[in-house]
Amino acid sequence: SGSDSGPTGGALAFDGDNTVVENRTIQNSLTNGMNMTVAYWARKEGFQGQRCHWHFSDGGENTVAFFETATTTGPDGTYRLLTNDASEGEVTINSGSLALKGIWRHYAVVIPHGGNGTLYIDGVKRGTFSGTVDLSTVTGVEQLLIGADVDTTIDNRNDHFTGSMAE
Repeated sequence: SGSDSGPTGGALAFDGDNTVVENRTIQNSLTNGMNMTVAYWARKEGFQGQRCHWHFSDGGENTVAFFETATTTGPDGTYRLLTNDASEGEVTINSGSLALKGIWRHYAVVIPHGGNGTLYIDGVKRGTFSGTVDLSTVTGVEQLLIGADVDTTIDNRNDHFTGSMAE
């Protein structure tokens, strides 16, 4: 927990256990049917089966969430985008082509309402999520969490991120 220098200075360190950034007034910045892009720097550490980079939650539901699932045998990663509690598909990155652990990477997740989300890492398109994004109810979002997921209620946190993040 705490601060880390990061690529732009002032990065936040996440311990994989209980460190999280929370914003419960985010709905004031959202419009139903809007397009979204979430961009940030991240450096993952350690091993976790699943970690949540960020999560826009409506009472514990996955209104919009971005998960990374590590393989059990190595640092490869599968990224999953969820909207309205449904998976919009996965993008798998082979660590032989792009190291994902212990290195600062810039992530951008482009989420167009009614279209397919796209994952960029370090400015390079790494894949397109197969599902059609539905952002028609984003003003119902009760919180934005960075570094964790929630299930069933907005205070039941899990899938904590281990590493550092910066804007």
